Amino acid sequence: MKPIEMIQQRREIEVLKMCQHPNIIKLLDIFENSDNYFIVIEYMEGKDLFDYIQKRNFLLPETRVKHLVCQLITATRYIHDFGIVHRDLKLENIMMSDVTNNAKPKLVDFGLARIISPNETANEPFGTLGYVAPEVLKKKPYSFSCDVWSIGCIMHALLTGSLPFDHESQRETIRMTLEDVLKLDDPCWVTISSVCKDLVLKMLTKDPD
Repeated sequence: MKPIEMIQQRREIEVLKMCQHPNIIKLLDIFENSDNYFIVIEYMEGKDLFDYIQKRNFLLPETRVKHLVCQLITATRYIHDFGIVHRDLKLENIMMSDVTNNAKPKLVDFGLARIISPNETANEPFGTLGYVAPEVLKKKPYSFSCDVWSIGCIMHALLTGSLPFDHESQRETIRMTLEDVLKLDDPCWVTISSVCKDLVLKMLTKDPD
Protein backbone atom coordinates (compact mmCIF):
# COMPACT_ATOMS: atom_id res chain seq x y z
CA MET A 1 0.00 0.00 0.00
CA LYS A 2 1.08 3.57 -0.67
CA PRO A 3 1.50 5.81 2.39
CA ILE A 4 -1.73 7.72 1.58
CA GLU A 5 -3.59 4.42 1.26
CA MET A 6 -2.33 3.33 4.67
CA ILE A 7 -3.54 6.60 6.18
CA GLN A 8 -6.96 6.13 4.59
CA GLN A 9 -7.16 2.53 5.75
CA ARG A 10 -6.30 3.44 9.33
CA ARG A 11 -8.84 6.27 9.22
CA GLU A 12 -11.55 3.88 8.04
CA ILE A 13 -10.72 1.43 10.83
CA GLU A 14 -10.88 4.23 13.41
CA VAL A 15 -14.30 5.35 12.15
CA LEU A 16 -15.74 1.83 12.01
CA LYS A 17 -14.57 1.15 15.57
CA MET A 18 -16.58 4.18 16.70
CA CYS A 19 -19.76 3.51 14.74
CA GLN A 20 -22.42 1.05 15.85
CA HIS A 21 -25.46 1.67 13.65
CA PRO A 22 -27.79 -0.68 11.71
CA ASN A 23 -27.09 1.24 8.49
CA ILE A 24 -23.30 1.34 8.77
CA ILE A 25 -21.13 -1.65 7.86
CA LYS A 26 -20.09 -3.53 10.98
CA LEU A 27 -16.43 -4.13 11.76
CA LEU A 28 -16.18 -7.57 13.35
CA ASP A 29 -12.42 -7.92 13.85
CA ILE A 30 -9.05 -6.72 12.66
CA PHE A 31 -5.58 -8.24 12.58
CA GLU A 32 -2.35 -6.57 11.52
CA ASN A 33 1.21 -7.68 10.86
CA SER A 34 4.21 -6.00 9.25
CA ASP A 35 2.85 -6.61 5.74
CA ASN A 36 -0.94 -6.72 5.85
CA TYR A 37 -4.20 -5.61 7.38
CA PHE A 38 -6.82 -8.32 7.83
CA ILE A 39 -10.23 -6.70 8.21
CA VAL A 40 -13.32 -8.79 8.98
CA ILE A 41 -16.64 -7.08 8.22
CA GLU A 42 -20.20 -8.36 8.00
CA TYR A 43 -21.18 -10.08 4.76
CA MET A 44 -23.36 -7.99 2.43
CA GLU A 45 -25.12 -10.30 0.01
CA GLY A 46 -26.80 -7.55 -2.02
CA LYS A 47 -23.60 -5.93 -3.37
CA ASP A 48 -23.65 -2.15 -3.79
CA LEU A 49 -26.65 0.11 -4.34
CA PHE A 50 -25.79 0.72 -8.00
CA ASP A 51 -25.85 -3.01 -8.69
CA TYR A 52 -29.06 -3.30 -6.64
CA ILE A 53 -30.99 -0.73 -8.70
CA GLN A 54 -29.42 -1.89 -11.97
CA LYS A 55 -30.95 -5.33 -11.42
CA ARG A 56 -34.30 -3.52 -11.06
CA ASN A 57 -33.81 -1.63 -14.33
CA PHE A 58 -33.22 1.58 -12.37
CA LEU A 59 -36.91 1.70 -11.50
CA LEU A 60 -37.77 1.91 -7.80
CA PRO A 61 -41.17 3.04 -6.49
CA GLU A 62 -41.17 6.27 -4.52
CA THR A 63 -42.14 4.45 -1.31
CA ARG A 64 -39.04 2.25 -1.58
CA VAL A 65 -36.83 5.26 -2.30
CA LYS A 66 -38.29 6.96 0.78
CA HIS A 67 -37.37 3.99 2.99
CA LEU A 68 -33.84 3.78 1.56
CA VAL A 69 -33.12 7.50 1.81
CA CYS A 70 -34.55 7.68 5.33
CA GLN A 71 -32.08 5.00 6.44
CA LEU A 72 -29.18 6.73 4.67
CA ILE A 73 -30.06 10.05 6.29
CA THR A 74 -30.34 8.41 9.71
CA ALA A 75 -26.89 6.83 9.32
CA THR A 76 -25.39 10.08 8.05
CA ARG A 77 -26.89 12.05 10.94
CA TYR A 78 -25.36 9.44 13.27
CA ILE A 79 -21.83 9.94 11.95
CA HIS A 80 -22.30 13.71 11.86
CA ASP A 81 -23.17 13.62 15.56
CA PHE A 82 -19.71 12.07 16.08
CA GLY A 83 -18.17 14.88 14.02
CA ILE A 84 -17.49 12.55 11.08
CA VAL A 85 -17.92 13.80 7.50
CA HIS A 86 -17.97 10.89 5.01
CA ARG A 87 -17.03 13.00 1.95
CA ASP A 88 -17.57 10.24 -0.61
CA LEU A 89 -21.19 9.14 -0.38
CA LYS A 90 -22.31 7.54 -3.65
CA LEU A 91 -24.24 4.51 -4.91
CA GLU A 92 -21.06 2.42 -4.97
CA ASN A 93 -20.28 3.22 -1.32
CA ILE A 94 -23.59 1.92 -0.05
CA MET A 95 -23.86 -1.84 0.35
CA MET A 96 -27.11 -3.78 0.50
CA SER A 97 -27.68 -6.41 3.19
CA ASP A 98 -29.30 -8.85 0.74
CA VAL A 99 -30.98 -9.04 -2.67
CA THR A 100 -34.60 -8.72 -1.52
CA ASN A 101 -36.89 -5.71 -1.92
CA ASN A 102 -36.56 -5.07 1.82
CA ALA A 103 -32.75 -5.07 1.92
CA LYS A 104 -31.08 -2.58 4.26
CA PRO A 105 -28.55 -0.06 2.90
CA LYS A 106 -25.29 0.35 4.82
CA LEU A 107 -22.62 3.01 4.49
CA VAL A 108 -19.11 1.75 3.67
CA ASP A 109 -15.70 3.11 2.61
CA PHE A 110 -14.75 5.70 5.19
CA GLY A 111 -11.23 6.11 3.80
CA LEU A 112 -11.86 9.76 2.86
CA ALA A 113 -13.81 10.53 6.04
CA ARG A 114 -12.64 13.24 8.40
CA ILE A 115 -13.47 14.06 12.00
CA ILE A 116 -14.11 17.76 12.53
CA SER A 117 -15.28 19.84 15.47
CA PRO A 118 -18.64 21.71 15.33
CA ASN A 119 -17.00 25.00 14.29
CA GLU A 120 -14.29 23.48 12.11
CA THR A 121 -14.28 23.14 8.32
CA ALA A 122 -12.35 21.14 5.75
CA ASN A 123 -11.01 22.25 2.38
CA GLU A 124 -9.53 19.14 0.76
CA PRO A 125 -11.04 18.51 -2.72
CA PHE A 126 -12.30 14.99 -1.99
CA GLY A 127 -15.31 13.22 -3.49
CA THR A 128 -16.55 11.69 -6.74
CA LEU A 129 -17.70 13.82 -9.67
CA GLY A 130 -21.45 13.61 -10.07
CA TYR A 131 -21.85 13.43 -6.29
CA VAL A 132 -19.43 16.06 -5.01
CA ALA A 133 -20.90 19.32 -3.67
CA PRO A 134 -20.29 22.71 -5.34
CA GLU A 135 -18.53 24.13 -2.27
CA VAL A 136 -15.99 21.28 -2.47
CA LEU A 137 -15.38 21.87 -6.19
CA LYS A 138 -14.89 25.58 -5.48
CA LYS A 139 -12.28 24.62 -2.85
CA LYS A 140 -14.17 26.64 -0.29
CA PRO A 141 -14.27 25.63 3.40
CA TYR A 142 -17.00 23.04 3.88
CA SER A 143 -18.34 20.77 6.59
CA PHE A 144 -21.30 18.38 6.91
CA SER A 145 -23.19 20.04 4.05
CA CYS A 146 -21.21 18.07 1.44
CA ASP A 147 -22.79 14.80 2.63
CA VAL A 148 -26.27 16.31 2.37
CA TRP A 149 -25.62 17.22 -1.27
CA SER A 150 -24.34 13.70 -2.01
CA ILE A 151 -27.47 12.10 -0.54
CA GLY A 152 -29.52 14.44 -2.73
CA CYS A 153 -27.64 13.11 -5.77
CA ILE A 154 -28.25 9.53 -4.61
CA MET A 155 -31.95 10.23 -4.08
CA HIS A 156 -32.19 11.73 -7.58
CA ALA A 157 -30.52 8.62 -9.02
CA LEU A 158 -32.85 6.28 -7.14
CA LEU A 159 -35.92 8.14 -8.45
CA THR A 160 -34.83 8.70 -12.05
CA GLY A 161 -31.98 6.29 -12.79
CA SER A 162 -29.56 9.17 -13.43
CA LEU A 163 -27.48 11.70 -11.51
CA PRO A 164 -28.69 15.32 -11.48
CA PHE A 165 -25.46 16.78 -12.92
CA ASP A 166 -23.57 14.28 -15.04
CA HIS A 167 -21.75 14.27 -18.39
CA GLU A 168 -19.16 12.21 -20.24
CA SER A 169 -16.78 15.15 -19.92
CA GLN A 170 -15.40 15.79 -16.43
CA ARG A 171 -15.11 19.50 -17.19
CA GLU A 172 -18.77 19.66 -18.24
CA THR A 173 -19.86 17.75 -15.14
CA ILE A 174 -18.04 20.30 -12.99
CA ARG A 175 -19.62 23.20 -14.93
CA MET A 176 -23.11 21.67 -14.60
CA THR A 177 -22.65 21.13 -10.87
CA LEU A 178 -21.52 24.71 -10.32
CA GLU A 179 -23.82 26.56 -12.73
CA ASP A 180 -26.85 24.64 -14.00
CA VAL A 181 -30.25 25.06 -12.38
CA LEU A 182 -31.76 21.71 -11.42
CA LYS A 183 -34.91 21.12 -13.47
CA LEU A 184 -37.24 18.28 -12.61
CA ASP A 185 -38.70 18.14 -16.12
CA ASP A 186 -38.06 14.51 -16.99
CA PRO A 187 -41.35 12.63 -17.60
CA CYS A 188 -40.65 10.33 -14.62
CA TRP A 189 -41.15 13.26 -12.22
CA VAL A 190 -44.84 13.51 -13.17
CA THR A 191 -45.73 10.57 -10.92
CA ILE A 192 -43.52 11.68 -8.00
CA SER A 193 -45.06 13.55 -5.07
CA SER A 194 -44.51 17.27 -4.57
CA VAL A 195 -43.05 16.60 -1.09
CA CYS A 196 -40.43 14.29 -2.60
CA LYS A 197 -39.50 16.77 -5.33
CA ASP A 198 -39.25 19.57 -2.76
CA LEU A 199 -36.81 17.51 -0.68
CA VAL A 200 -34.60 16.77 -3.70
CA LEU A 201 -34.47 20.44 -4.65
CA LYS A 202 -33.60 21.49 -1.09
CA MET A 203 -30.82 18.90 -0.74
CA LEU A 204 -29.39 20.02 -4.09
CA THR A 205 -29.33 23.73 -3.30
CA LYS A 206 -25.95 24.98 -4.51
CA ASP A 207 -25.49 27.39 -1.58
CA PRO A 208 -24.72 25.26 1.51
CA ASP A 209 -25.90 28.06 3.82
